[in-house]
Amino acid sequence: MHTIADIEAKLLDMGLSEETARKIAGLSKPSVVLESIPVADEGDIRLGATKIGGRPDLPAPIPWPWREPYSDAEERGEYDEEIRRAATRPCPLSFVAQIDLAEVAAAGPTDPDLPKEGRLFLFYDVFDMPWGLQPAALNGSRLIYDTSPVSDLIRVQAPDDSVLTQFEALAVRCEPSLSSLSPQSGEALEFIDEDAFSEWSQWHEDNDEKVHHVGGHPSQIQGDMAAQCVLVSHGLTSDAWVDEEAIAHINVEAEREEWVFLFQIASDEEHDMVWDDLGLLYVWIKRSDLKARRFDKAHLILQCH
Repeated sequence: MHTIADIEAKLLDMGLSEETARKIAGLSKPSVVLESIPVADEGDIRLGATKIGGRPDLPAPIPWPWREPYSDAEERGEYDEEIRRAATRPCPLSFVAQIDLAEVAAAGPTDPDLPKEGRLFLFYDVFDMPWGLQPAALNGSRLIYDTSPVSDLIRVQAPDDSVLTQFEALAVRCEPSLSSLSPQSGEALEFIDEDAFSEWSQWHEDNDEKVHHVGGHPSQIQGDMAAQCVLVSHGLTSDAWVDEEAIAHINVEAEREEWVFLFQIASDEEHDMVWDDLGLLYVWIKRSDLKARRFDKAHLILQCH
């Protein structure tokens, strides 16, 4: 686990000023790392426990989530007929992970509004892998929140469908950690000049472990995800920045503060879980929806190098 002093020392080594290094290190946030552990049998994982891959432990009333046909199906299949056909029909989503929020809370602090009981289940269209940068892409993921007692849970078998990916089941150990600000984040840009940004970005790329974790800062690779969430929530694509008329009615800076980073699931080549070019899946939610437990309003973004 890094400390704020460790992060500040690294930033100073890169040539950032003491003031800048102190500010950036001071913006680090506590998080909980989800350390994956191979198991011989998924049956060795406690029902309802945090895990990556395998089969979800859902209560009987919750059906396996499917997505509707994509509204931009023809564009998605422009270069691949198989993807186009899949995009035009309803499809089940692949199970990615479940997070026992009591386990996370026992490991260490995260966002104060994150529930300390119940479970989150993440499902995603692994076949198409939408990036979450267009309104139509929101159809390609589902976050489910459930507070059923463990006695009501069933380890559910996935539907039989060609688009489904079933990942190897991995147990998880929850460990407290500290996540540093990414140079790609909106907050970072106000602290650094172009040269410092280049050096800091390289250090971040070399030293920031791309791990599964809850809370804190995302291991951001590309653009400002909070701002992207704002645009998509208004029915705009991420390239709407170039259209000043389209975003004139949106206070992006104010609205981006409403978005909360929930957790990230990283690529894991060793266990055949790869998001595009070794990217990460990031799950965000508006603060008001988090407080109201409207996790169905969550927004998934995929980024990679």
